[in-house]
Amino acid sequence: MPVGIILVSHGNFAKEVLASAEMIIGEIENIQAVCMTMDDGSSGLKEKMEQALERFSNREGVLIIADLPGGTPCNVASVLAQSSDGIAVMTGLNLAIVVEASVAGHKSLRDLTEYLVSIGKDSIHQISFKSNSETTEDEYDE
Repeated sequence: MPVGIILVSHGNFAKEVLASAEMIIGEIENIQAVCMTMDDGSSGLKEKMEQALERFSNREGVLIIADLPGGTPCNVASVLAQSSDGIAVMTGLNLAIVVEASVAGHKSLRDLTEYLVSIGKDSIHQISFKSNSETTEDEYDE
């Protein structure tokens, strides 16, 4: 079975990114969202993540994608990953990564993680920017 993927975030971000991906792709079976509430703390979040990991216990590994490096979701995921060779953690959760993860096909945990990190890096672009206050040197010469 393909790698299981857990999206984890502060608030409902992970759930909403997954919902947006499913709007584009349709139902995604190998991805689950785990959302940290104000009341969870690290112990409550750890419980939620352990339940999600159980759901994917028959998979060829689990990739946890956290919203921010150094935040509680990332730190809890890192602690869980230290206890298992079958768990990888990355940060930078965004819609492009989730869409790609859902159509990536059968990849090993390492290959999927490396692929999604590259997608994350390549998914940020400045499309256009023009300020009304921008002037050229020619405009100053007049």
